[in-house]
Amino acid sequence: MPMVCFEITINGKKRIVAGASEIKAFKAAVSTDSRIDYVHFCVDGFIGTPRDGQHLEWINEQMKTGDRLEIRLIESEAPDLPRSKERIGREAKKGESVAHNDIICSFCGKGSEEVRQLIAGGPWVHICDECIILSKKILDEELDES
Repeated sequence: MPMVCFEITINGKKRIVAGASEIKAFKAAVSTDSRIDYVHFCVDGFIGTPRDGQHLEWINEQMKTGDRLEIRLIESEAPDLPRSKERIGREAKKGESVAHNDIICSFCGKGSEEVRQLIAGGPWVHICDECIILSKKILDEELDES
């Protein structure tokens, strides 16, 4: 059955068709901070109930001045899957290790079944052990060069 979806195009390139059956709340939002050169764009939504639901996220990224963003309402029977899902009602604390099968690394996109550990950096931000190791290598190399 067709559902209402957001078709997102950034700088002329179609990025996603975001939507889900049984979605309770759904938004595409652009936010900015006038004190710094920062523009943020996200597409996310919620399914289920406040006690037993999920936060879904399709896009969560920084944009820059001059980027062209198009959001078109369409009907689709097969929207793209969200890039991340996280259960509502279980808010991870900073530094807490999480083991949910529906949480992914915010940097590489790997799920908990593909890595040894995911660490929460906040309610909807996680980093895997592999990205931590890679980040440390990059920092070590940069420090050696200076």
